Amino acid sequence: MMSEGNSAVAADTEWTVFRGGTFPREATHVRIDSSVTEIGEDFSHSDHLVQIQLHDKVTGISDYAFACCSRLTSIEIPDSVIDIGYAAFSDCTSLTWVRLPSPKRGKKLEHLNRNIFEGCSSLMEISIPKQIRQIEERAFTGCHSLQTIHFPKNSSLNFIGRGAFEECFHLRSILLPDNVRAIVSETFFHCRKLSQVQFPKKLETIQYNSFRGCHSLEVLDLRNSTCLQKIESCAFESCRLLTSIYLPKTEQPIDIEVNAFFSRHKKALQEIHFPDVPTTLWPNLLQLFQNHGKLDKAGIDLVGRKTASFLF
Repeated sequence: MMSEGNSAVAADTEWTVFRGGTFPREATHVRIDSSVTEIGEDFSHSDHLVQIQLHDKVTGISDYAFACCSRLTSIEIPDSVIDIGYAAFSDCTSLTWVRLPSPKRGKKLEHLNRNIFEGCSSLMEISIPKQIRQIEERAFTGCHSLQTIHFPKNSSLNFIGRGAFEECFHLRSILLPDNVRAIVSETFFHCRKLSQVQFPKKLETIQYNSFRGCHSLEVLDLRNSTCLQKIESCAFESCRLLTSIYLPKTEQPIDIEVNAFFSRHKKALQEIHFPDVPTTLWPNLLQLFQNHGKLDKAGIDLVGRKTASFLF
């Protein structure tokens, strides 16, 4: 592992880092030599570092490797990298662009570690490569400027950890890969501008607080998610603009916990669309939505072929 490399000066603040030496903390532009295969914590808290060029011999980036590099603006991670540690780029507050490894063959990076980009408040866009199977807990928490998350159509992603996109205030839409089976607690907590979500086909559970505080979400369309089994309490709490819900046709009753859609705001649900299903599927429907002002005062319109059984 590289401790800090020997340095050949190209300019006053531009350095090439070799295996086994040192580099000055005032360096702004750094190139990693091919003799280095793993990056340790040597660059963390490098307040002057603006740009770093990684050689394609690098295979690992350790925990906190570039954490708190407050002036780092971009990073291209070569395809040779197969492991990136915990919080490796956390709190890089000037980071606007990241290229993740996407090799066509050989060993591949398959998961994004916990807190890897947490607090990268200037990051605006991220493309998740096909081979990524897991996005761990709080990977992008506090990426306040993040507007776009790209997943390829053939994405291997099957797990997104708790709070992975929490407080991504400018995220407007998300198309989740079909192999994701659970949206876990706080995944999109306080994504205030999130207005469109395409849910996975294989989705089974929407957990506690997963979309809480998504103030811009108006329509919840779950018709694609025919494996859905459960929506937990507070999953969509304080989604104050939510007016319409489209439920999927499932083989078994969906367990929708009380307060799953709780809101204290005046603007509340106006309609629930559901497929042609037995009336026993939604026995506690009135209780689920009793905290919505419009329901309390004027009732709620249930749109579907079996609506007569649900009139309040």
